[in-house]
Amino acid sequence: MDKKIFSEIKDNIGIVWLNRPEKKNALNDELWFGLPELVKELDENEEVLVIILAAKGDTFSAGIDINLLVEAFDLNEDLRTNAEERIEIMEITKKFQDAFTTVAKTKKPTIAAIQGFSIGGATNLVASCDIRLSTKDAKFSIGESKLGLVADVGALQRMPKIISKGLLRELAYTGKTFGAEYAKEIGFVNHIYETHEELINGAMDLAKDIASNSPLVIKGVKMMLDKGEELTAIIKSISKEEIQLKSQSHIQSEKLKTRICIGQAVPKGKNMDLIIEKSTELGAAEIYPIISERTIIRLNEKEGLKKTEKWQRIAIEACKQSGQNWLPLVNPPQNLKKLEFYMVYQRPRLKQRLKYRYY
Repeated sequence: MDKKIFSEIKDNIGIVWLNRPEKKNALNDELWFGLPELVKELDENEEVLVIILAAKGDTFSAGIDINLLVEAFDLNEDLRTNAEERIEIMEITKKFQDAFTTVAKTKKPTIAAIQGFSIGGATNLVASCDIRLSTKDAKFSIGESKLGLVADVGALQRMPKIISKGLLRELAYTGKTFGAEYAKEIGFVNHIYETHEELINGAMDLAKDIASNSPLVIKGVKMMLDKGEELTAIIKSISKEEIQLKSQSHIQSEKLKTRICIGQAVPKGKNMDLIIEKSTELGAAEIYPIISERTIIRLNEKEGLKKTEKWQRIAIEACKQSGQNWLPLVNPPQNLKKLEFYMVYQRPRLKQRLKYRYY
C-alpha cells in the first residue's frame, strides 16, 4: 500500500509529497502528524538545502479531513451547528499547530507548490512556507468560519506577514474562496504556472537557484527576515514539558536607521564571545569574524562552522538579555582575501557605505 505522505531528495532538494489523491489529499491524522516528522528530517539533513511541499493528484489539499475532526472532538458531522458550544475546539486544535509550526521554523527555505484547491487547513499549511507557487486553477480559502470553526492553526498569525491585515480580515470573516490571479495580486502567491508538471518543474528550478548560494548565508538571510518582532503574551499553563502562551499583541519593531556591520579579527581565548555579545547589544546588523595574518587561531571549514553556530547562539542570548529585537547575522570566519571592505566616499557629505562579497 502506498504511503499517504512521503519524502524524497533530488539534487539537494527535499520534497515532501502529500499522497492521498483519492481523498483530495484531505489532512487526516497520517498526513497531519506525519508532516512535521518528514520536514524535521529534511531540515536536519545536511544534504538538503531547500524543502518543497507538494501534492499528488489534481488537488493540493481539501483541508482537514472532517472525519479527523469528528473523531478528535466527538462532534456531529454537521459542523455548522452548535458553534458557540464548540469554541473550546480552539483549545483542542492547538495540538495540531505543531505540524505547521515545524514548517514555519525550518532553518532552510521552504516552497509550497499548489495545484487545484487549497482549503482551510491547507491554506494554513502553505502560509507556513517561505514561498508559494501555484497553477492557474488554484483556489484558496480560510473557510473555517463557514464550518462554525475558528482558524487557529497559524494562518491568522502568519498571514499578516504576507498580505495586509484588512484583506486577511475580509478573507477570514467571510471564508470566501479566491483564485490564483487574486492570490498573486495580493502577494500570497509569487508565480503562476499552466500545468501541475510545469509547477513542479518551476518549484525545482527555483529551489536549485536558491541552493546555488552559500547555505550558511541563506540560513542567515532567513533568520534576518524572521527577526525584529515582539510578541506580548500571557501564560495559560505550565508543566514540566512546556509552557503554553496566549498571544495578546504582535509588533514589528522599527528597523535601525543605520546599518552597522562589524569586522573583527578573531582574538584568542573567549574574547570573541564577549565581542559578539556587546556587538549585538549595540545593534550590529552583521558581524564578520576575520582570520588575519597575525591571528593566532586557525580554523578549518568544519571548525569555522562550529564556531559560527556557537557565536550565533551567543548573539541570540544577548538579544534576550538586552531586549534587543534585531538579531545580527554572524558570518563564518574568513580571511581578508575572501572578504573585501569597500569605502565609497560621496561628496559633499562623504557618506560611507560598507560592501561585502562572498567567494
